[in-house]
Amino acid sequence: NHLLYSHWCNMKNRCYNKNVDSYAYCGANGVIVCREWHEFKPFYDWAIKNGWIEGLTLDRFPNIHGNYEPNNCRWATDEQQSNNRRNNHLIEYQGETLTIAQWSKKLGIDNRLIQARITKGWPPEKALSNIKYKYDINKKQSFVA
Repeated sequence: NHLLYSHWCNMKNRCYNKNVDSYAYCGANGVIVCREWHEFKPFYDWAIKNGWIEGLTLDRFPNIHGNYEPNNCRWATDEQQSNNRRNNHLIEYQGETLTIAQWSKKLGIDNRLIQARITKGWPPEKALSNIKYKYDINKKQSFVA
């Protein structure tokens, strides 16, 4: 019983088994498994040729709303999977679009601070800055500390 067989079964269950919780994210939204992958062997062959190693998970990418098919799947780390979610908040800044977690890692700013700033309506250039801001309750505005 190969680990890839579990990935294959889980993928099919997400698309076709209404009794699994993850069906709500795939099958209920019209996501299907390509005809070729209805058989395990072609899926297995694709997985081996496309970098599967133990610890990686199957990720629909680049189209997170697309089907499970060779040109829309990859083997991903947990971090990659987390950054490829429908509910991520993407921020465009200086011509680059990243998730809050990715900006946090890139800039060394706590992701909770970025999230709080964005929630308050701060523009990206301010939310992603390392400058510490204080809030003046009387003036109802932020200023550089």
